[in-house]
Amino acid sequence: MPNPSVWIIRIFKTADGWRALKPLWSKRSGKPLLTQRCLYKETEIDTPGGRWEIEWVEEGKRKRLKCGDQPTHVLRAKARQELRLQAQAAGIAVVDQKAENGKRLLATVKAEYLAECKANKAPKTHQTMKQVLDTFTMVVGRRHLEDVILEATTEIS
Repeated sequence: MPNPSVWIIRIFKTADGWRALKPLWSKRSGKPLLTQRCLYKETEIDTPGGRWEIEWVEEGKRKRLKCGDQPTHVLRAKARQELRLQAQAAGIAVVDQKAENGKRLLATVKAEYLAECKANKAPKTHQTMKQVLDTFTMVVGRRHLEDVILEATTEIS
């Protein structure tokens, strides 16, 4: 299988409609920086009001993911997606962190935290944290982490 690749595109409305354009890189201070300038019909244009996306091919289909407004957000998203595709190509099972509606399951987040505690803390600390989190999840009665955060912020204000 070929090495999986992810590329960055800039979505911008031109006179011909919405287009996926190839962004241009600037070299300031000796390192490449992502700019809002893009190539369109062999010409460099500025693309204010456009949006960043990453694009890749998975299972023979082209996929896209919208990214934040900042170039740093798109670079992070590209790096994460490349890592995920490389893991899949190597046969490593990849667990999707997002549940329906982009929310993370509380049980998954709890299991990840406890695995980190088990690796980096004393056994007694891990045991205590597990007990506290088990009690918390039982009392809170929510399925998604974002629901707990939203509920807590609305009660405070």
